[in-house]
Amino acid sequence: MNVTSEIKSYIELKETCGALLLTGKWGCGKSYIMHQLADSLNGEDQYAVAIVSLFGVQSIEELDKKVKEAILYVRTINKSENDSSSKVSALIKNAKKLSSELSDVWQGFRGINAALSINLYDFFDIKSELLCFSKNGKTMVSKTLVLVFDDFERSKQDKTILLGTINNYCENKKIKTILIADENHIDEEAYKEFKEKVISHTIKIAANYSEIIQCIVRDYKETVVGYCTFLEKHQDTIKEIFGESKSDNLRTLKIWLTDFERVYKLWIELDLPLKDIDQVFYNFGAVMFEYKSAQCELDQYGLVEFKSKESTHKRTDIQPERTSDKYKRLSRYRGFTILEKWIVSGEWNEESIKTALAAPYKKIPIKDEYYFIQSEFWSLTQEKINRFLPLTLELAYNGCLTCDELITLIQRLENLKEIGVNISVKIDYEKIYSGLAQREEKVESGEVAEPERWQFIEKVDELSPEAKKIYDELDMLKNKKVDLNSRKAYIDYLESPQIDFENHYVHRLAVFDDDLYDLFVQKLGGNDNYKRLHLIDSLNVYLTELIRQPSTEEVFKTMNNLERLDKWIDNQYVCESDGLRKYTYKTAAEKLRRGMYYAGQHRGYSPGLCHDTLHNHLLRLVIILCPIAVTAKDY
Repeated sequence: MNVTSEIKSYIELKETCGALLLTGKWGCGKSYIMHQLADSLNGEDQYAVAIVSLFGVQSIEELDKKVKEAILYVRTINKSENDSSSKVSALIKNAKKLSSELSDVWQGFRGINAALSINLYDFFDIKSELLCFSKNGKTMVSKTLVLVFDDFERSKQDKTILLGTINNYCENKKIKTILIADENHIDEEAYKEFKEKVISHTIKIAANYSEIIQCIVRDYKETVVGYCTFLEKHQDTIKEIFGESKSDNLRTLKIWLTDFERVYKLWIELDLPLKDIDQVFYNFGAVMFEYKSAQCELDQYGLVEFKSKESTHKRTDIQPERTSDKYKRLSRYRGFTILEKWIVSGEWNEESIKTALAAPYKKIPIKDEYYFIQSEFWSLTQEKINRFLPLTLELAYNGCLTCDELITLIQRLENLKEIGVNISVKIDYEKIYSGLAQREEKVESGEVAEPERWQFIEKVDELSPEAKKIYDELDMLKNKKVDLNSRKAYIDYLESPQIDFENHYVHRLAVFDDDLYDLFVQKLGGNDNYKRLHLIDSLNVYLTELIRQPSTEEVFKTMNNLERLDKWIDNQYVCESDGLRKYTYKTAAEKLRRGMYYAGQHRGYSPGLCHDTLHNHLLRLVIILCPIAVTAKDY
C-alpha cells in the first residue's frame, strides 16, 4: 500500500463523510509522510494543508487558536517562499494583504506571542475554501482547506471532547480532516467508542524503514556542500545503526544526521582522512540513539557512561544488554569523547572539538620537558626518569602544565611509587600546588586559555594526601572554567541583537553578580515586550541549571541582586502608562519570583544567610506560594 496515494485519494473525495486516521508506532514516519505531502500540495494551487500539533493542548480555546495560526500560515506560505526574507517575517508582512477580515490587530504579530489575546483570532471564520497566495507568490487563488491534527495522543484534553471538536470541522464545516496518532498510547475506552462516529477511514502504517531512510537522505537540505553526497554514500551505515538501535525512531535518526553535519564541516576544514569518518559517523549515531532513549549520561568526570538495559526475559542467567554488544562496530576513542559530551550536554566548543578530532593525526616530536608525561608509560626507564622528570617538575612548579598534563604527572608519580620504582628526584608537592595557584590566576584573568580537560583519576581516595590536595584543586579549577565559559555565553546572549532564548543553548550561571545585574537591567529596559519575557525566562533557567553547589558568598550575591531586580521591575510597573508593557512587567515579576524560589532551593538557600533581609524573603515567599492573592494593585 502506498500511504501517500491513499491520503491523496481521501483528500480528493468530493464528499466529506468523516475524518481520516493515520496511525502507527511513534517514530514510524507518520508525520514525515504527511509533512512531505503537505509541502508538495501547498506548493500548488488546489489544496492548502494546515498542520496543527496537539502536543500539550489543554483546552478547546487553545486548539481553536492553533488552528487559526496554522491556517494563516498556509495562506501566506507561497508568498513567504518567494520572498527573500524569512517565513515568519513574510507572514507578518503579508497577513494584512489576505483580506479585509483582519485589521490593525496584526501589528507585531508573532503567531505564538503570549501577549496576544485569543480573541484576536475571532476576526475570521474557518471555511473549507481559503483565499491564498498562488504558487507564484504574487496572485491570489481559492484553495480547498485540509486540516491535519498531529500528535493526537499527546494532547492533554479529553479525547472524546477533542474528537467532538474535530468532528465539527469535518462534519459541519465540510473540511477534509486528517488525524495522526499512535493508538497504542490512547487508553480511554470512551475514545474507542466515539472514534467510529468521527473517523471514516484508517490507514495503519507498517513502516518500510529502508525506503523512508532513502527518502530522508534524498530530501535532506544540506548547509555544507557535499554533505548530501556523504549521506548517500553512507546509507548502509545509517540503516545499520537504525537497525541496531531497535528504537524505530525516525526523529532521532534525523537529529543524528542534522547534528553530524557540523562535525562533517569541521572534518573537511581540517582535511582529515575521509576513510576514517565512517567510524566517527557510526559512533555518533550509536551515542545519539542511546542518549535519546535515556540510556547514557555524563558521569562525575564528565565522560559519557552507558547504562545496561535490563533483559525482558524472566531467566536470571541472561545478562542485561550492553551497548557494546548492541552496536557491533562501536569504537570509542579520545578524539570522539568530546563529540559524545556534545550529544549529551549540548556543549559545543568548536575549537576544542577541532583540536580533539585532529589530535590522533598529529605526530609531533616530544620535547624533553614533556617526555615524562607524554611518552608511553612502559617505555620509561630509570635513566629516562632521572633525566626528564626534573624538567617536567620545573614546568609544574611554574604553573606551565595544563590540568590534563598535571593529572598525568600525579598519576605517574603515584604509579611509580606503587610498583616500587626508585625516584631519585625530590618531589616538592607544595611547589606544584603553588604553580597550580599561579595558573588559576592566569586562567581567571584570561592570560592563559585552559584546554578542555579529559583526564581523571578513578581511585582518588587512594592518592597520597599531597597528590589528593592537588587533584581536588584541579577539580575546583575545572568548575571555575565552566563558570567563566557559562558567564561569557550568557553575556553574549544578553548582548545579541536578537534575543531568542528558545534557540539558545542553556548554560549554567553560578552567580548573578553586580555587573550581570547592571547589564541585565539595561537589556530588560531597552527591549520589546516579547524579548523582555524571554530575558526573564533565560535568567531563571541559567540560575537553576547548576553543575556544582555555589559558595555562601555566591548565593548571597545572587539572591541580593534578584531582590534588586524584583524591586526594579516593580518600579517599572508602577511608572509604566502603556497597558501592554504594564502587563508585561507584571508577568515578568511573576516569572522572576517563581525563578527566585527555585534558584534559592537549588542553591540550598536559607534566609539565615542574610539576616538583614529575612523579613523581606519571607514576605516574597508568601507571594510566590500564594500567587492567586496577588492582584494588579499589589504591584
